[in-house]
Amino acid sequence: MTKHRSVAHREHTHISAGELPADLRLDRRAGEAERVEPLFVGPPLEQLEPRLEHLARARAGDPKDLEIRLIQARVLAWDRQYAAALASYDSVLAAHPSLREALLGRARTLAWAGRLDDSRVVFRQLIASDSTDREALLGGAQVGAWKGELESAEHEYRRILSHDSRDVEARVGLGYVYFWQGRMAAAERQARYALALDSRSKPAAELLHSVR
Repeated sequence: MTKHRSVAHREHTHISAGELPADLRLDRRAGEAERVEPLFVGPPLEQLEPRLEHLARARAGDPKDLEIRLIQARVLAWDRQYAAALASYDSVLAAHPSLREALLGRARTLAWAGRLDDSRVVFRQLIASDSTDREALLGGAQVGAWKGELESAEHEYRRILSHDSRDVEARVGLGYVYFWQGRMAAAERQARYALALDSRSKPAAELLHSVR
């Protein structure tokens, strides 16, 4: 996971997306516009206020900059300002209804806000558009598991693993599905597999501790 650095204040008001600190820019590796942390993980809350101030100045300098609007929505969601984050995502989607980054961010924010049914709908929309979308499948599986839809969640985790058997998050997620189903031996296998892939995985270690 990328280490988040504090954001220095700038004296001028016009800040372009290209001038944003590296840890606030959308990551475009592997052709993806937003490959971020796992669904329910964000930076510590005390780090968010300077980021939001920085982004507010950037947004004021160029209100139409799409990248800044998306990043601002994401950080608002991290700060638990869910209504403001959703409003920002919705403003982007009004102009770009099928924009993956906005749909993915909206789905995650809905989940953080406890609107699991609404979140599930958006994740399914993304999966219908691209059945190999790893982030959408992972998010849909996590939300499904939280809703108690364990068979559906298992299916989505397995779809991820069919494309990449070394996906640690999917291994751990599948292990938790087995754990909640009472299938302890299967859950332990997934935890050990995940730890073999990444010995520093805290979620995998916690799963293994839970099933022992």
